[in-house]
Amino acid sequence: MSSKRTVLALAILLMLLAGGCGSPQTPAPPTSLPATPTRTQLIAPPTQLPATQTPAPTLTPSAVPTYTPTVIPTPTSSNLVLLEERSIGAYTIRLWQPVPGTGMYNQATIHREGQPEITVDAVTAIHDLPAGLTGDGSPDIWFETFAGGSRCCAGTVAYDLGTVPTKVLDILQEPDYYGTGSGTFQDLDGDGSLEFITRDPLRGIPCSGPAVKVILQYLPGQGYVGASPRFAAAHADDIAVHTRGAEEQVELSRDGYKCGVYELIVDYLYSGQVDRAWGELQRLYLGSDLEQFRAQLQQAVNQGRFYVPGAGANP
Repeated sequence: MSSKRTVLALAILLMLLAGGCGSPQTPAPPTSLPATPTRTQLIAPPTQLPATQTPAPTLTPSAVPTYTPTVIPTPTSSNLVLLEERSIGAYTIRLWQPVPGTGMYNQATIHREGQPEITVDAVTAIHDLPAGLTGDGSPDIWFETFAGGSRCCAGTVAYDLGTVPTKVLDILQEPDYYGTGSGTFQDLDGDGSLEFITRDPLRGIPCSGPAVKVILQYLPGQGYVGASPRFAAAHADDIAVHTRGAEEQVELSRDGYKCGVYELIVDYLYSGQVDRAWGELQRLYLGSDLEQFRAQLQQAVNQGRFYVPGAGANP
């Protein structure tokens, strides 16, 4: 009996096992893996920027820095560099140089608190005179200037640096008449003020750049004016040299050569020695046009910038 039960249990167990194996199987869901991209799909297309968007600028190496001089603004220009500064009493004198590419000539400025600043153009040198030009006890200053080329033009500008700065001299060389804008200051009569010795151009004389020494004297309220007749002795050396030259070339004057004698004649005229001038012309000019030449010389000196007719006070 027990063996039948055992056989029956085994049979039921086998049936159960057989039924489990034969039941339908639910298929596993498909795996959603992306397909392997092809070679052409691996290359991304170029990014298209919107029409309103501009590409970022290309970066380039920084430029090598260059030296730029410090520019100190002045009332006349912001393109000037300070070269020199000096104090004269209550005044400050400055010399300025243009920044390269902005100008050719240096400038000087005269500054005092409470006074308009003064500018002097084309300055090449500055000379201060603590003893003064005018003899009034205040310091003065003068500037050498130059603007132009080989034919022109040197100049001299001077200021009296009193309570109010006052221009007392401003002359400029005439083109082709050398030495007519420059000169020297000397006290010729010992009165404490300085005379200015320069040259006056003489037009109308048929020689190369004719000119003559002239003495300028300071007069209060007028500045520097022609005063050669008062300082005739200052012409003595020139008269001696030009007398010898005229005597050596007197024979050339027979054919109308005038350049050997004109310097002597104008020396006498400028120094106020009129009679002596015409006497020497008669002696040393042998051309047939003597009277015409005399009129020509007289006209030339009459047109001189600083010619003063008359006899000298200090012959």
